[in-house]
Amino acid sequence: MFAAQARPPSLLKSEISASPAPPSLSALFAGCRKNRRTKKPDFVVGVGGSRSIRAVISSGDNNVGTATQPEMGSDGNGSLRSSLLSSSIDVRAVVTIRKKMKESLPEKFEGQLQSFINGIGQGIVIQLISEEIDPVTKSGKSVESAVRGWLPKPSNNSNIVDYTADFTVPSDFGYPGAVLITNLHGKEFFLMEIVIHGCSEVPIFFPANSWIHSRKDNPESRIIFRNQAYLPSQTPAGLKDLRREDLLSKRGNGKGERKPFERIYDYAPYNDLGNPDKDDDLARPVFTGEERPYPRRCRTGRPPTNSDQYSESRVEKPHPVYVPRDETFEEIKEATFSAGRLKALFHNLIPSLAATLSSSDIPFKCFSDIDKLYSDGVLLKHDDQKEVLPMLMRTVISAGERLLKYEIPFIISRDRFSWLRDNEFSRQTLAGVNPVNIERLKEFPIVSKLDPALYGPPESAITRELVEQELQGMSIEEAVEKSRLFILDYHDILLPFIKKMNALPGRKAYASRTIFFYTNRGFLRPIAIELSLPPTPSLHHNRRVYIHGHDATAYWTWKQAKAHVASNDAGIHQLANHWLRTHACMEPYIIATHRHLSVMHPIYKLLHPYMRYTLEINALARQSLINGGGIIEACFSPGKYAVELSSAAYKSMWRFDMEALPADLLRRGMAIEDPSMPCGVRLVIEDYPYAADGLLVWSAIKEWVEEYVAHFYSDPSSVSKDVELQAWWNEIKNEGHYDKRNEPWWPKLNTKDDLSGIITIMVWIASGQHAAINFGQYPLGGYVPNRPTLMRKLIIQEDDPEYEKFIYHPEQTFLGSLPTQLQATKVMAVQDTLSMHSPDEEYLGQQHPLYCHWINDPHILSLFDKFSSRMKEIEDIINGRNKDINLKNRCGAGVPPYELLLPTSGPGAEESHQSQASRLAPFLEQLDPSKHSLSYLYILEAYTSVPVQKEKVSEIALSTVNFINSCLAEQIRLVPAKFTSLCKRFKDQVLLLQSPIQGVGPSRTAVRKLQPSSEHLTALHPDFLQLCLLSKCYKAGLCVLEEDIFEVDQPKDFFLYCYYGGMICIGHKLFHKAMELLHNVVTAPMSTTNAIAVEAYKKYILVSRIHNGQFSTTSFPKYTSSVAQRSLKNFSLPYVDLANSYGTGKIAELESCAETNREKFELDNTLGLAKQVVSSLYKRNIQRLTQTYLTLSLQDIANTV
Repeated sequence: MFAAQARPPSLLKSEISASPAPPSLSALFAGCRKNRRTKKPDFVVGVGGSRSIRAVISSGDNNVGTATQPEMGSDGNGSLRSSLLSSSIDVRAVVTIRKKMKESLPEKFEGQLQSFINGIGQGIVIQLISEEIDPVTKSGKSVESAVRGWLPKPSNNSNIVDYTADFTVPSDFGYPGAVLITNLHGKEFFLMEIVIHGCSEVPIFFPANSWIHSRKDNPESRIIFRNQAYLPSQTPAGLKDLRREDLLSKRGNGKGERKPFERIYDYAPYNDLGNPDKDDDLARPVFTGEERPYPRRCRTGRPPTNSDQYSESRVEKPHPVYVPRDETFEEIKEATFSAGRLKALFHNLIPSLAATLSSSDIPFKCFSDIDKLYSDGVLLKHDDQKEVLPMLMRTVISAGERLLKYEIPFIISRDRFSWLRDNEFSRQTLAGVNPVNIERLKEFPIVSKLDPALYGPPESAITRELVEQELQGMSIEEAVEKSRLFILDYHDILLPFIKKMNALPGRKAYASRTIFFYTNRGFLRPIAIELSLPPTPSLHHNRRVYIHGHDATAYWTWKQAKAHVASNDAGIHQLANHWLRTHACMEPYIIATHRHLSVMHPIYKLLHPYMRYTLEINALARQSLINGGGIIEACFSPGKYAVELSSAAYKSMWRFDMEALPADLLRRGMAIEDPSMPCGVRLVIEDYPYAADGLLVWSAIKEWVEEYVAHFYSDPSSVSKDVELQAWWNEIKNEGHYDKRNEPWWPKLNTKDDLSGIITIMVWIASGQHAAINFGQYPLGGYVPNRPTLMRKLIIQEDDPEYEKFIYHPEQTFLGSLPTQLQATKVMAVQDTLSMHSPDEEYLGQQHPLYCHWINDPHILSLFDKFSSRMKEIEDIINGRNKDINLKNRCGAGVPPYELLLPTSGPGAEESHQSQASRLAPFLEQLDPSKHSLSYLYILEAYTSVPVQKEKVSEIALSTVNFINSCLAEQIRLVPAKFTSLCKRFKDQVLLLQSPIQGVGPSRTAVRKLQPSSEHLTALHPDFLQLCLLSKCYKAGLCVLEEDIFEVDQPKDFFLYCYYGGMICIGHKLFHKAMELLHNVVTAPMSTTNAIAVEAYKKYILVSRIHNGQFSTTSFPKYTSSVAQRSLKNFSLPYVDLANSYGTGKIAELESCAETNREKFELDNTLGLAKQVVSSLYKRNIQRLTQTYLTLSLQDIANTV
């Protein structure tokens, strides 16, 4: 009944176990295809790189066996067929192209024209290149063909089209290793992959996921390699030249302005942030050299400005900044709630806010003014926005005006006043959005490293007496020795900039130091804040120390001091830790990877998922965030000196080797070395959520990378001899980080341990580290008083003219020093956008659907599955920690759980989002599910994700039905997990309403839309069959059961599908079909006993006796797993007894057995079937007697009378 397509057998162990099988898979598969209804093929399940179960389920089969994988070569793709009878082989290439999700009428017409051109062989030419050398050309053997066919092959996704090209290759052609593709059209197209059929028993995949330029733009053909990883020394002879050519094509020559269609990766300094031609005040320095060191960016080659030959001219929005073509956003990211929102934000929202508030850019007068941002919103004057606003902003259109409402940030959603408390101020240094700057205080007194001649005496104004009065009887020396004192020190990094910053209009800042004490009760408490200004001729020691007092005046002064510290922390977080460390410093790694590591290189394949979108995001940041006059300058304390501050942080703080999490914790004194711990370190503060969760993620990444590297670099000298790898690392140090090239701390790259350490750092920075300091920006910073991004006034002293006003109106004084309403709403909009995940986000341990054929190495795929399993375990551990009442920094009354390092976490504000789900309803009204299916799905899924009152269930279920009926299949298939979650919730809703029949139709529609093909078993199939069963709509279920299934995503789906299907067939008296389906469950490979198999076995026993009176309780088919053979009978003893009693043919004995086990049958809801078994024996005895008497002669009958 089942035949599997080839999958690496070693992966099977992670889910289910396979048994020995017949040798020929291709013959088996062909047999199933030719005669599905009559042949009795075999069963096998295998798990491949995309972690799916490729199988065939034929509706008329009842025989079950196991098929083996075809014999494979070392590369896992099978061996090339040869022909003894002919000199050539017919080969077919399937070329998969993705069209735009949203096409205009001219674009649709152009697409039809392209199909016609392809049909006459004038659109796309592909050349198949062998791994073997042609003795004549001394390069890889090749054959060429054009894509033909008047229309593309029909596809279940209207945006994806499949074309074919046929080749006839010589029998000695060798194994295909590359494809050259030439685009003869006038415009580019997006190539997803090319699959070659006919060269081996399994398809050969050539993943591309790349834009193919038009020959008019570039006459060179594109090179696409198959999904086999080769070190440079292992490259087949026929591919060596192509490997080198492909790398050279991406390096360019360093000249000229880059064109949008190009894929050139090159370096340039940050010299494009200013616009001196527009305004002298927008001039910005070039960031390179000893004075202003900085990483390199991707070169665009634009001409210099007229005013400054060293500054590059700018490209202003909405025109795009060049990035290599394949680095641009995928359309799904462009069109939905991430990049599309980012551009909508920069191009539309910010100008609207500016137009609304600029005429009255006033401070918040009272805390209720801030609350109105979440309750009343902001009326925007411009109503010309057509793009969707950020997800956390609810938009309501009324009387021609646009009302913008912000969601309540998580920091105040549970406890409105938590931000006021000292313990929350301290908690955020360990579990906030910037938990990477707190350090253990290692010596006292505190001394600055700045030049005393310029910045005054180096000794801190925080004295021993001030500190010791807060230490609960301890001395400073004792507190330092016992690791009880900690510091947040922004003094030396900020003081050189304070004078310039404070000269800017509306900016007033200090350089700050904050001392924390770790109390006996296990939490941090701030005990002193030092705020410093540059020395003046009359005041050489221009510093003040603030402590929390007990009178009202000291309370408000202390609150202002904490606000200045929070403002400094926000600036350092954004400019040094977020932008510099996880964006700017990553860019050279990405550029060097494309320039020096072939797409065939195993390290390229490992790093590629962590490089997606970074160059495009960085380009957008240079255009609108960190540029002169950009949002960062407008909304953060450093103002026009923001990137200069970032450069200073790069100069004094950034070291590649210290980017490793354990090394960073040790450097800051937040951990000590401990070889007995998993990462070799033990935290000084156990309840340090960022570090505790981060070490789990770090260790999982490290293990995955080490095993991956060890697989490819088995020879001790293989790393040092890898020419591509050595060139890659040298360029990162000497070009990408040119200004740091001579630093002694750069790691060596000689061994596989060196390589594993470097790659682990890169993966950690791009994944865990970035998540920890990015996705919590709105949840914690969306409430301005908690984390102001700038301060506009210094703390008022007693001799200040406004001191009396402060005494009478301290609230107004405090709010008057915070950002203005315009500044606040600007930065809230940015934080909101940056805190959200893209719908096509690729999480650690998950594989993006576009890259499911990224590699064909079975061992690597099994290692990736192991990594995925570990990430799921980590998620459970983190969720458990968030419920541990002993961990006060992540659990407690009003305390937000720490979720930023959850491997599959949603947006940073996800919980707040869900807790406010009901407020999303008006947003749904503005979207058309038939056009904006993806956006609608995300909001509807969040809207329905929280518990609702029973009386509202019907209304929500109706909304889901309407969406299911009208949504676009091609959009919801991009996020199948979200759609599945929504539909499963819908099933629960109709069951709660006790009306399963209402769910049958919508569930069937959902199955059809989610299926990539009719041969695919989805996670929704079992739910649909369950509803059919409960509502007794057996015919509806049978329509689905009659379809042949060739692919299954998860084993559980397969078990439930067959079990519910069997029950439906029982209800319809189709006992033969029921036996087939239940038999599939019982004999399917399993590593542990599962409840579904036990229940299926019980029904299988009963149905077998009812249908044909035959059942053997003593043996299972040989292909049944040993687990099933050992345990199923033990869990089904009453049923085995009933079957044995049936076998005696004695009615009385059978009835007695049925009565003895009546309670068990009632409990299992199988009493009716048990009665049918008894009735069946009556009928069979009568039939047997009838047959007996029919064989007797009349004389024999007469003799017995």
